[in-house]
Amino acid sequence: MANIFSKLFGGGKFPSTNKFESQLNELTSTYKRFTDYEASESYKRYQELDATVKSGDFVNKVKQLKTQKFKDTQEFIKYKDFLTISKAADLKKYLKYVESGMPEKLDALKESDEKKYNKEVSSPLYKNYAALKGSNRLQKYLQLKEYVESEEFKSFKTYMEDKNKFKKSDENSLLTEHKEIEKSSDFAWYQNIKKKNLFTDIASWKLTFEENFGASALDNSKWITGYYWGKALLNDTYVLANEQQFFTDKNIQIQGGSAALVTKKESVDGKVWDTQYGFIPRKFDYTSGLISSGQSFRQLYGKFEAKVKVDSEANLTHAFWMVGESVAPQIDIFRFSKEDAKKYVAGIHTMDGNTPSHKTKLVDGADFGSDYYIYSLEWTKEKLTWSINGVKVHEQSTNVPQNPMYIVLSSHILDAEADVTLPKSMYIDWVKCYQKLN
Repeated sequence: MANIFSKLFGGGKFPSTNKFESQLNELTSTYKRFTDYEASESYKRYQELDATVKSGDFVNKVKQLKTQKFKDTQEFIKYKDFLTISKAADLKKYLKYVESGMPEKLDALKESDEKKYNKEVSSPLYKNYAALKGSNRLQKYLQLKEYVESEEFKSFKTYMEDKNKFKKSDENSLLTEHKEIEKSSDFAWYQNIKKKNLFTDIASWKLTFEENFGASALDNSKWITGYYWGKALLNDTYVLANEQQFFTDKNIQIQGGSAALVTKKESVDGKVWDTQYGFIPRKFDYTSGLISSGQSFRQLYGKFEAKVKVDSEANLTHAFWMVGESVAPQIDIFRFSKEDAKKYVAGIHTMDGNTPSHKTKLVDGADFGSDYYIYSLEWTKEKLTWSINGVKVHEQSTNVPQNPMYIVLSSHILDAEADVTLPKSMYIDWVKCYQKLN
């Protein structure tokens, strides 16, 4: 995906977020239309028809319908035999003699007028009758006569002599239906898009988590507003000992389809986790916001991204990060802590025994506080890849986590002596996570 959009937009280190997202949305919309059509009844019918009309049996049947005439059929041979036999003089005489009724009169004539009877049975007509009666030729004639006078034969003969028989056939109806679908605008569009092979990347991902902040309040079925273990163990919020801010729900503002994590200078009571004393109360001079999917969504490998704009300030840290059951490993998709928001840290933090290990990179190339940018992490078993607006900015293939993680977006003040100009915000337009298919 990164290569596609790098080529599309060119010029500058990162493409315009609006252009990048517009192109991405267009591609997503096109892919949805493509897959919707592929699953449609119309396309399913086309596939059935296509398999049928291209089969050998169907092709041969169409050829037969278009070229075969009545004279080419076995039925015609029988019909011709019938006509030939019907023209025989002895058969005509036989039929005429039968039609006269004389065969039925002979028994009565034998009893009533023997002389006349003897004359009749000596006549050429009777002898012709006697010779044919019961003969194989007569039996064949009668069978053929019954056949050619049947409704089945008459219908077949009429059908075969019809010059428009193919147009009236089921095969022509199927071919016509097949062609009509091929001529439809949706099918033409589908075939054109299919040839372009646009979806190699997008088709390999399944959306597993999405938040567009479209509701009037934060969706508590997706997000918790403090560190996971505080919610899980205390049903309460805490911060770490080095943090100078406390997280409150009121510092998370949902408006206009986006969320803002607002850091303010104000006094509030809260809890701190101290490694020696546990959870202890403390008064804070600053408040801020955190959202975490720790209770609703965790995933091993995939693509994790958010569209974010940072209102930066020295000594104020805005972060988009991932963590699992332990404090390490932790992945920083971004961590801003500079005044001008022109640089941020991306990388991974692990523990080597009791010693922390940090493998990070300082990323620059834009004023990230001037606009929204789409920050992405692609995580496979072998590698972590960081991107901005589809352009790769960092890659790491060592210390790759192998356990499911959840996502966190948060803002912190870590310096007790910090002089911070507030309020400042991190604006989140959306968050999306994907799982690689297959």
